[in-house]
Amino acid sequence: PQTESASSEVPSGRSMELEQYHPEEILKNTDLGLWRIHLDEASGRNEMYVDSMMAALLGLTSPLSPEECYRHWYRRINDGYYHYVGLAIENMIQTRRIVELEYTWNHPENGEVVVRLLGVRIEDHDGMICLEGYHRIISDLERPRFLSDGAAEMFEYNERKQSIYFHTRRSLLYGEA
Repeated sequence: PQTESASSEVPSGRSMELEQYHPEEILKNTDLGLWRIHLDEASGRNEMYVDSMMAALLGLTSPLSPEECYRHWYRRINDGYYHYVGLAIENMIQTRRIVELEYTWNHPENGEVVVRLLGVRIEDHDGMICLEGYHRIISDLERPRFLSDGAAEMFEYNERKQSIYFHTRRSLLYGEA
């Protein structure tokens, strides 16, 4: 049987594998920080371990202990989002499913930024609940629009007939004229 390979053919005919690239460079170039959080529900001790990109995203200028790092991240969540972030963390813990959320966070240098966080519960370690995931500031993310600004005017919703009419150069796409 034929097996799939992690390599692909490039136009020159040479095989190029992802391992030739450095994953840490990809994470750096895309401003994606990795983190791991340990939670001790009995004692209330919380720890956050971060890679160098995550430390930069958090605006850290010097190393912090895992407990200080967690406090630095958590205390900068905007007030209106504490409950939402708490529910998402609880969801990760209870379901062991991947959870993604967006919230605003107070960056020490850049002020309020929008963050996307994705995390999942992994195997517990030393009696502590362990979560891991990524963090990215998305305030400055380039997002192409699905419909151009003018495209919104190219269709209309007829509430009475509960139908959508698309205005195109064609005479009729579907349905009644």
